[in-house]
Amino acid sequence: MINDLKELSGLFYLRIALGLMFLVHGFNKLQGLLSGGEQPTGMFVNFFGEAIGPVMAWLVALVEFFGGIFLILGLLTWMSSFLLAGVMAGAIVLVHSGNFAAITQHLVFIAGLVALMKHKTTELSLDEKLKLKF
Repeated sequence: MINDLKELSGLFYLRIALGLMFLVHGFNKLQGLLSGGEQPTGMFVNFFGEAIGPVMAWLVALVEFFGGIFLILGLLTWMSSFLLAGVMAGAIVLVHSGNFAAITQHLVFIAGLVALMKHKTTELSLDEKLKLKF
């Protein structure tokens, strides 16, 4: 049992920080999609076409939103991190290929997610509480 915040590892703080970041980004995308805005789906239509573009926009928004919630809760941390890293890799290739600053930012996110994948569970997580191991 953890009695003091000083005893928590850096992975716990990393999990919470990344979870909050993805939750906010996913929420913003979902707001745009639910309001019928063109911005969230426009770039996906450019890459995937009229049929698949809107589906991909919803998929990315949902993965970011629920992946963020799952990271905060420490639920299915490995799977959430894997899916979110895939979204970040896709963003690098499809959206930010010419923007070095955005690429490095996404690579930092991927590095953090890989660290969470490697350790699978952290303190104060539902994975730990439910003894979920992958």
